[in-house]
Amino acid sequence: MRAVDAGERVYANRPFAGARGAALYLGYGDPDPGPEAIRFRRNRVHDNAPFCRLAELDPGANETKTAAVAFCTSPTAALVYELPADAADTVAWFQVRTHDDDVENTTLWRPRRVVIDADLDADNRILGTAALIAAEKRDGGGVRFRFRYLPVRDGLQPEEFQLVATDGPTSPDPVSISYGGSSGEFNLGGGFGRELDFEIDVAGLEDEGEYTFEIRAVNGAVEAALIETDVTADASGPAAPTASIAEY
Repeated sequence: MRAVDAGERVYANRPFAGARGAALYLGYGDPDPGPEAIRFRRNRVHDNAPFCRLAELDPGANETKTAAVAFCTSPTAALVYELPADAADTVAWFQVRTHDDDVENTTLWRPRRVVIDADLDADNRILGTAALIAAEKRDGGGVRFRFRYLPVRDGLQPEEFQLVATDGPTSPDPVSISYGGSSGEFNLGGGFGRELDFEIDVAGLEDEGEYTFEIRAVNGAVEAALIETDVTADASGPAAPTASIAEY
């Protein structure tokens, strides 16, 4: 926006003029401020003047109408932006909006959440959640864990799930299943936001042993604890019948 005579204001800034492009917006904070922290416009408080003079505005300055922090123009397909120092150790929310011929697509769809570390890098984490459906006893001290995983678009996606005994009278080896296309996955849905059901088995637990197991999502060196649950193993099974009665 350019200020002209007598305090009147002419909205002359055209941030979306020219070739088709995209603009990057963000908001960040600690604790997580949510996507509502993303700022799209440089709002100002108006006074009661007939020409909507803006308070505390340098009359000789150019003021942009958008709060976008970076732009790119077709055919460039990447936005580059260096986070400010005060974004360290925060949660940042990003939104990209396309524009063409002075018109911006004002979407609020699918903002991206990124955890920022002390070095202003993305602190990649697995952000999906899970819930235990059942822990079912099996022969020989085995247990089958059935659980539901809810993926999210942000962060890392698991490469596998791992079942780890964190407490108990013995130390069974960890058991892993693949996140995608494995025999442990029996109800794979499509797309983010669909609940995915999995099952993972452990065998050879001590009879009547009390164990604590943790189900973790794993992607390389990154792990996320999803579920912790206690089970009592049964390696002996039900007692044999001592007598039988036949009735007619």
